[in-house]
Amino acid sequence: MSDGRYFEDLAVGQTFRSKALRIEKDRMIAFAQEFDPQPQHVSEQAAASSQFGRLVASGWHTAAPSPTETPDAEGSGGAARRA
Repeated sequence: MSDGRYFEDLAVGQTFRSKALRIEKDRMIAFAQEFDPQPQHVSEQAAASSQFGRLVASGWHTAAPSPTETPDAEGSGGAARRA
């Protein structure tokens, strides 16, 4: 379901707020194992010696929830959830 906005309607630097979303470690690792199996995403031991020093989420995983958290026309968020 669309709220009537298109990519070209967005402005550089435009922001929006969405509700907080907690992703548990086991889900983060499972996502990475399937879609982005780099050591810093799937192994705490390997991640400890990475540039991050600890386990980090895949960038793909941080972006994946975005379509369901995009504000709708009224700004209440979750436009895709209204379907």
